Amino acid sequence: MGGFQGLGDSYHHPEKNKNSMSYEMIREKKNQKQREYHQKNKEYDRAYKKEWYQKNKQIMKEWYQNNKEYVKQQRLEYYKINSEKQNKKHKEWEQSPEGKKSRKIATWKQSGLKLFGYTYDEVYEYYLSIDNCEVCNKDISGYNKHMDHCHDTGIFRWVLCNSCNNHDNWMNKI
Repeated sequence: MGGFQGLGDSYHHPEKNKNSMSYEMIREKKNQKQREYHQKNKEYDRAYKKEWYQKNKQIMKEWYQNNKEYVKQQRLEYYKINSEKQNKKHKEWEQSPEGKKSRKIATWKQSGLKLFGYTYDEVYEYYLSIDNCEVCNKDISGYNKHMDHCHDTGIFRWVLCNSCNNHDNWMNKI
């Protein structure tokens, strides 16, 4: 006897025949409803997940400690399946204003740039507002901008063009 009891042999469960069109239609309809629900209830979902995480933080840490290999394997499998999609999404993000800002600030932090009294956001806005080298007044609107800083102390000095920044040539011009 096939199918569900009482429905006869003509009915086939969609999950048993995943190649069937009905399974895909049902799955897509379910996914669409979930997306619509989450779109309407974003704030509630965030609050609920945050509260749940706070209540279960210790349990989750213990579970993770006990299942590190499993988690690692799951991440590797997910990456293998979705690597192209993830790479495309990451490249798009890097080209966005938020991605460019994040990358630039990360580079500054990595190089040891010290700001003394300013935030990285404030310095980034200042960096974007500079269109001319602060020493030779050359146009630097583009990729030719450099954050000059002391390599010993890391203290930011100014935004320079490539030629003024190389080998501290700006010292000869002042």
